[in-house]
Amino acid sequence: YNIHYIKDQKHYLENWLLFFGSDKPKNYLVLFQEPAIPRSTGGFIGAYAILSFNEGKIEFSGNNIFALEEIFLEKIIPPDPLRSISDKWFFHDSNWFFDYPSSGQKILDFYSNTGSKPLLDGVIIINSSVLSNLLEVIGPIRVDNYDLIIDQTNFHSFFKSQIQEMAKPAPMREQSEFFPVFFEALQVKLRKASPQILSQIPDVLLDGFSKKEIQLYVINDKLEYFFDSLNWTGRIEESKDDYLGVVFNLFNKNFSEDTRDKTIELKTEFISNGQIMNTLIINISSSIDKTQETYLKIYLPKGIIIKKAENGYLKNNKDISSYYKKLGYNEDDDLSSIEKTKIRNNNLGIEIYEEGGKIVVGTWTKLSTKHFKLVYKLPFDWTDFSSWELKVQKQSGQNVKFSYQLIMPDDVKIVPTLFPFNKFVPLEKDTALNFKRG
Repeated sequence: YNIHYIKDQKHYLENWLLFFGSDKPKNYLVLFQEPAIPRSTGGFIGAYAILSFNEGKIEFSGNNIFALEEIFLEKIIPPDPLRSISDKWFFHDSNWFFDYPSSGQKILDFYSNTGSKPLLDGVIIINSSVLSNLLEVIGPIRVDNYDLIIDQTNFHSFFKSQIQEMAKPAPMREQSEFFPVFFEALQVKLRKASPQILSQIPDVLLDGFSKKEIQLYVINDKLEYFFDSLNWTGRIEESKDDYLGVVFNLFNKNFSEDTRDKTIELKTEFISNGQIMNTLIINISSSIDKTQETYLKIYLPKGIIIKKAENGYLKNNKDISSYYKKLGYNEDDDLSSIEKTKIRNNNLGIEIYEEGGKIVVGTWTKLSTKHFKLVYKLPFDWTDFSSWELKVQKQSGQNVKFSYQLIMPDDVKIVPTLFPFNKFVPLEKDTALNFKRG
């Protein structure tokens, strides 16, 4: 008898039962985001729902995100890049941090300031593509109130159109209650689904977690540790040697999309004097709109030294704190801590600050016209090379291809690897590359 296997499964089952409310009723905030409008955790938050578990009963109801906006009355000074579209930090922009536990905590803070019930045990963020995949399994949903049929082929356009509609002032909205009706129809569809259909849903969810299309944060430390061990929490990870995370942000008032293919090219060179130099090039496929701006957040190891930056720029950074204070706005403690570490380099067109245990290089770019290039020295030298690890974490929901080149001195050979150096491969999930001396 495989006793160790039984013990492992017991631990696994205990955690899932805890998540489903074996000790007390559990309530989770579920946020649906649109990756075509890139943001740190994946995309623009367009809708929300409350998922409740109580003694085997499941309840699921929600609305558009602006229904929460209307009762989120606290005035908070927004992150500096967001000021290009807003003078207030809104709920739909609360997913500001690439480290999802940090964003999850911020989202819960914002929710608590709406005065809404029930009290929450965690927050789950889901890309709209997961709902499209779910509709492919369960079939189309008929929304009788609006004489519409929503399926996997039209869900994306439906979701985006609802975001645009609900962003209008209340008197101008044509369909103010669409999301509640849709979520109710979805719940009815799932309850009536056959066992054969229901058995396919876990595969859809597991695929979403593995590709970072779903990210989960729970308040219970034991559960958070459990889901972290499954790589489902979107946490910024530590790396033995090198680290890279590139985040694309699109800030436009008209909710325009950015579905262009993106490429990240990294070259690591071990120099004979012991230094290790990295060259990073970020590019994007061309588009008709050459003026579209992207705000990049590039996460790198602490202690790096920037040598060169090309084709980025900063916007005017006027000190308007007195203006905000007169209007009764509050500073966010987490943003204030980050701001204290910020250094602006107008000559290079970048700002540097600490976030999520990493150094972040922030810059505005117009990638349709010019790529962004960054050259930096890693914070340690090498003498006797034995192994090398690079950890690359992907931004949820973004179509990115990654290329890596490792250049060693002539007298250093590495063990042959199947990794295709200097070729672009899809970055479908967080990736750790390990190389050893031959």
